[in-house]
Amino acid sequence: MSETTTFRYFSRQRPRIFFAIDGEEFDARKALSPTRLQEAMHEFQSVRGDEDEVDVANVMGKLTSALKLMLKPESFLRFIAAMEDEDRDEPIDVPQLTDIFTWLIEQYSQRPTQALSDSSISLSTGNAGTDSPAGVQPPESIL
Repeated sequence: MSETTTFRYFSRQRPRIFFAIDGEEFDARKALSPTRLQEAMHEFQSVRGDEDEVDVANVMGKLTSALKLMLKPESFLRFIAAMEDEDRDEPIDVPQLTDIFTWLIEQYSQRPTQALSDSSISLSTGNAGTDSPAGVQPPESIL
C-alpha cells in the first residue's frame, strides 16, 4: 500500500512597499505579522481623543511609534531625521503622517481603509480557494 503526501507551499513573493516625500524614498516592511499590525493599529487608534485638547506631542509620539513598526529600520531613522529637520522647506506634518499610516495599513491589509456601504461589501477569495459552504460564515476581520 502506498502512502500519499499532501503539500502546499505558503511562501509569497511580496512587492516592495515604499513612499516618497520631496523626492526621498522610504521603505516599509514588505509584510507585518498580525501582532505587529495590531500594535501599529493600537498606536494609531490611541491618538483619538477630545479634539479640544489635542496634545500634539502625544499625537506625534503615537504616530511615530506606529510608523516605527512598519518602516524598515534605516528608512525609519531617515524619516525621523526628515521629520525633525527644522530647515526643511516643506516640513512633514501630522496630516502627512496620518496619510502615510493609512496608506500603509491599506497595503498590509490589501484593502481600502474607508468604510464601504453595506451594498458594496463582499468577500473576495481570489484564486486561493473556494467559496464557503452554505451556512458557514467566514471569520470576522480583526482590523
